[in-house]
Amino acid sequence: MGSFKWKGVPLSAWLFRIAHNLMVDYHRRVASSRRYLEQAAELEPLLRTAVSGQRAMVIPKPSPTARSAGRQDMLTTLAARRKRPRRLFPIRGWALALVSLVIAVIVSSGTVMASFQSVPEETLYPLKMAVERIQLALSTSPVSQAHTLVRHSDNRLKEIEILEGKGKAQVAERLRERMKS
Repeated sequence: MGSFKWKGVPLSAWLFRIAHNLMVDYHRRVASSRRYLEQAAELEPLLRTAVSGQRAMVIPKPSPTARSAGRQDMLTTLAARRKRPRRLFPIRGWALALVSLVIAVIVSSGTVMASFQSVPEETLYPLKMAVERIQLALSTSPVSQAHTLVRHSDNRLKEIEILEGKGKAQVAERLRERMKS
């Protein structure tokens, strides 16, 4: 078999494939002969020729050199698998998700902290207002709600001062009107 090339596949897999194909051919012959019983006498010489041709087919035995080369390839592959470098950060799926969550919490906490310095018409101001609504909702007693509202009012007064300092008197006036209502 001049076209045979060793591809590192075990010889047993190759032999099993040949045996499988022979069995499929046999069962096809049997099934077709059952289908065409009336033509069995005509087909018998053809089938005998095919069977004898298959029996005459010689399955090549690999040479000792080929067997040795195949064995060496297999051992080299196994050794390479054992020597795989370990990852720098051997993080499993759940640990990666946990690390991602912690990073997201840290980043969002930084954004929330930065929003405390914002004033109306700035990008983070809606986040600041949402945090203040959450703080008020989490206040459990009327006294703690009153303290939270006083703190929020102090924040609005500071915002008005900052807006006036920046020359945004109209925005500061709208904020005053909102505080009165």
